[in-house]
Amino acid sequence: MNVDIFFALNVRIIANCLYFHEQMNNKKKILVLCTGNSCRSQIAEGYLRHFAGDKAEVYSAGVETHGVNPRAIAVMKEEGIDISGHTSNNVNEYGDIDFDFVITVCDNARERCPYFPAKAVKFHQNFPDPAKAQGTETEITDEFHHVRQMIKEYCKQFVEQNITKQAKAEVALSKFEEGYHCAQSVVYAFADEVNIDKNTLMSISTGFGAGIGRKQEVCGAVSGAIIILGAKYGRKENELIGKTETTYNKTQEFIDEFTKEKGTIKCSELLQGCNLQTEEGQKLFKEKDLKHEVCSKCIELACKILQKGIL
Repeated sequence: MNVDIFFALNVRIIANCLYFHEQMNNKKKILVLCTGNSCRSQIAEGYLRHFAGDKAEVYSAGVETHGVNPRAIAVMKEEGIDISGHTSNNVNEYGDIDFDFVITVCDNARERCPYFPAKAVKFHQNFPDPAKAQGTETEITDEFHHVRQMIKEYCKQFVEQNITKQAKAEVALSKFEEGYHCAQSVVYAFADEVNIDKNTLMSISTGFGAGIGRKQEVCGAVSGAIIILGAKYGRKENELIGKTETTYNKTQEFIDEFTKEKGTIKCSELLQGCNLQTEEGQKLFKEKDLKHEVCSKCIELACKILQKGIL
């Protein structure tokens, strides 16, 4: 074989391997959590795998393990989804996996859910437990069908909003890399959601970067998110004052979620005292790569909180 051809083939093989490795690393990791990892989380795992395809790695677990319910296997088989090979796992088995999303599907699991790193965005949707259904065989099966349909609709919507559709965080981070600041990047990503021109929102948010005019007060990613919440829910002229209360509630909910993950919404504290108003501080900001180590992560979190349901 010609040496040049041999070399070219090897380069192509290596490139393909690197591509598939990158694709695997880009897969979102999802954990579905319920009490016993018997019915609801098993059904949800099946549907999430079905709808997400090769775009996500899906796991399910319980705060206890009760075994996979045979009726859950049967009703999923009716959908053409085989979960007979699933196992009932305890959540502690997955402590080393860096999940992107954790979905609790019952209130008990939500209350007993262990700590997950800030990267893991938490979702909660309480579903009735079909295993507790009573009555005739037909009535119990009907309840399994009912709950299965609820979980199916939720999983389909979850995948559409968080997996198959380009995540808002990706849009915002791309803008951030272009040189626009944190607040501008967040509002740009959500402009279509509030039906306001992107450039108008970016102009309005310009003064909110670096903790409001580089004063390092409220994080620019937080300010950008609050601007979006105001654009979505805020009170306009001749509208009822109730819209103000709604916006306040949404804003408080957002701040609580952000603070829960980051401990603060203050720019100076997030940057661990790095003073952006001094040349020394700006130099330190670059040396420690705080743009990516802190700011990018704040933008990503702000977008995920908005996208997961607050907006």
